[in-house]
Amino acid sequence: NLTDYKSASGTISKIKKIKNGYEYEISVNQEGLLVINNFYNPFWKLEVNGMISNVINLNDYQIGVIVNKNDTKIKLLYSRETIMKKIKKFIN
Repeated sequence: NLTDYKSASGTISKIKKIKNGYEYEISVNQEGLLVINNFYNPFWKLEVNGMISNVINLNDYQIGVIVNKNDTKIKLLYSRETIMKKIKKFIN
């Protein structure tokens, strides 16, 4: 329920395209929900300061992440196992 979240405030100082995703450098003034304008997909994974975090499906067009005042880096990574990897696991 989105009414359970308060909005975060702060700045995103840098967005960098990385392999399989994006990296954000952030500064948080108020803890809460950070909205990322990216289509939701269950294969997106989030890391906040190197720790796995939950991806929140806000409305299929945006995703969210809960950030705290000490958070400085977010990685949004697309992680989907390929068909070939699945086949190799099945064969072995």
